[in-house]
Amino acid sequence: MLEKSTHRVAGNEKVLEGLYKAIERTNKGLVRAMGIQLCEHHGVESSYWGDENAKAEIVFGCRTLEFMIISSTAKLQPTDPDLSMAQYDIGLHPICFDIIPWLATVEMARVRAGAPAPLKMCFVRTTNSLVHLTPERMAFFEKVIRPALTLFGAVEDTQAAGGRFVDFTGLRDIAYAYGKGEQIPKLQIPKSAVDLVYRTYIEGVEQRPVTITLRETGYYEYRNSNPKAWPLFARWLQDIGERVIVVRDTAKADEPLDGLVTCPSASRDLYYRAALYAQAKANLFVTNGPWALALFMDVPWLCFASIDDEQPEECNRPEWWAKFMGLNEQKQIVFANDKQRIVYKPDTFDNLVAAWKELDL
Repeated sequence: MLEKSTHRVAGNEKVLEGLYKAIERTNKGLVRAMGIQLCEHHGVESSYWGDENAKAEIVFGCRTLEFMIISSTAKLQPTDPDLSMAQYDIGLHPICFDIIPWLATVEMARVRAGAPAPLKMCFVRTTNSLVHLTPERMAFFEKVIRPALTLFGAVEDTQAAGGRFVDFTGLRDIAYAYGKGEQIPKLQIPKSAVDLVYRTYIEGVEQRPVTITLRETGYYEYRNSNPKAWPLFARWLQDIGERVIVVRDTAKADEPLDGLVTCPSASRDLYYRAALYAQAKANLFVTNGPWALALFMDVPWLCFASIDDEQPEECNRPEWWAKFMGLNEQKQIVFANDKQRIVYKPDTFDNLVAAWKELDL
């Protein structure tokens, strides 16, 4: 059994999955040789094991792998792209809330080109993709990825299977376009969800709620919300007169939390979540996926981010953030307003209180 690390960089779980599959196949006794390239940080280490007479076959395999990687990106690009169409490869693109900035990027490109609305999307999967789409990943696809199209006015259209393949670039391209004077798209939340949230939490109540979105997952646990500080902070907010609604992780949607008001519907339903955030007084996060929704609203938000060179994931290190997060000189999102702030401090109770007071709503 391979020893498992508690900290994993992006892609590590998929690498492990591939290695276990290779071991299972090798145990059948028919694998003669293996060539492998291990990518750590920005370096690559190449190795060869097995029958010395199989090196020619390994070279051919390397060429095949090179073609597969190139074909998954460049070959998918149409020669004369219709910028009203794009494809999302569920074997290559991230199956997470990164779909939100990705859709914003593609929609801004459509508007920039003067292509007709709506943005037409097709979900595809490269036939030679080695990514294993687990039931959990497919459930997330159906509950978040596919419904997310509506939030940007996009529609599914099989003709878009021949559309552009756009790599994930975080907020980088959005920030660049904003700097050139382009408008940032705002979420188009279905009216039915907005009305339902309004009737449930807003109508007849003077004070709009403050939402707290918790990250409580069983993977990358070091990124989770501080389990002691946030409930304590929520009660502090209530003591100073605020209404608080806690949006728990989906897996814990129905679990009570220290007598605080929770919203299971927002934990499970993308539109309900977006409608709640849109009608809140403010929304508070750590750097978890749902924060992406708040980026494309005008509602105040705070996001507590632990970003330093010691983070095990590259995407949580300063170099990655400087490249992909569209930050200004103050290390804030360039298109955020002055009531939308990243707080580069741990989510301790004292830091939560100090940041809230500084927000001054």
